[in-house]
Amino acid sequence: MHDILRQDADALVIPLAKSMLMNCIRFALSRVDTAIGLSNRLVKNVDGLRLLLQMH
Repeated sequence: MHDILRQDADALVIPLAKSMLMNCIRFALSRVDTAIGLSNRLVKNVDGLRLLLQMH
């Protein structure tokens, strides 16, 4: 009886934990993508400013 309960609990908990973990990873990766996008934009802006300063 006890083993059956434990198997049922594992069958419920493990997929739930996996999906939560995957959601956390996806969320973190999207934040990393956003940070990379922002830093790339910042670098482009700095390069643009440098070009403007060189022209004057």
